[in-house]
Amino acid sequence: AITFVKSKYALAKVKSAASEIYYLGFSSKDINLPNVKPDYSKFLHVGGKSPQKGTLAVLECWSKHPEWPQITVISSLPEAAEFSEHDNIRLITNFIPDNELKHIANTHGTHLCPSEAEGFGHTIVEGLSTSAIVFTTNNGVMAELVTDEGCLIKSHSREQRYFSDLYEIEVADLETKIEEILQTDIEQLKTRGEQSRERYVEI
Repeated sequence: AITFVKSKYALAKVKSAASEIYYLGFSSKDINLPNVKPDYSKFLHVGGKSPQKGTLAVLECWSKHPEWPQITVISSLPEAAEFSEHDNIRLITNFIPDNELKHIANTHGTHLCPSEAEGFGHTIVEGLSTSAIVFTTNNGVMAELVTDEGCLIKSHSREQRYFSDLYEIEVADLETKIEEILQTDIEQLKTRGEQSRERYVEI
């Protein structure tokens, strides 16, 4: 049987079980809105209903730093609801139409995507398409998608599920990298955002 894979991570994981395997690469929708400029002081995390997007790690980290700017978190995880009382956490639990979600993604210039695992990583790549600075896990397919223009968060393997490892980020490293972004000059942030767009085009 012929096997096609979307990532080099998948290629390494399944090559021993496949007689004929090809790496094709993959991509995501371009959700860029050219007339909307990203605000790099606005933070976004889109977790949806998935328990593997690192949502609780983001919320726990943000709840410890009331001095940080507000983060918009889109998640329907029941455990996320307890964090809605924090002034710097804007929690959206209801369904967001595509056009509204696209506008939110484009206005927020810093996207946090510390996934435990991804089949490909559409949220990550769509973030790159909007010229956002994307934070993600420094392991698995996640680290394959984001390079120097973004922020890779230290992580370790927590467990294995099927052919994939689940990676858990080091929250202390996330805190350090958030603090670095908050201290970075706006022109440097814009340059990195432009590089994110270039990375999306490259993908």
